[in-house]
Amino acid sequence: MIRQAREDRGLTQEALAERAEVSRPTIARIEGSINTITLDRLWALASALDISAVELIRQTEQIAGGREVDG
Repeated sequence: MIRQAREDRGLTQEALAERAEVSRPTIARIEGSINTITLDRLWALASALDISAVELIRQTEQIAGGREVDG
């Protein structure tokens, strides 16, 4: 979901990383479900994507078919 939201907004991983104040490799790991996302990073990414954290979680759960999501 984060990758889709980023691409929908025309952002590169680097641009999103700058907006969320994290590294580009962190964005890549989160998008690839390699990293578990912390609440602080969730809020920062949601803010950088101009979407509420609740909506970001909701959309992620819908994509995952309601199963528990890791990252």
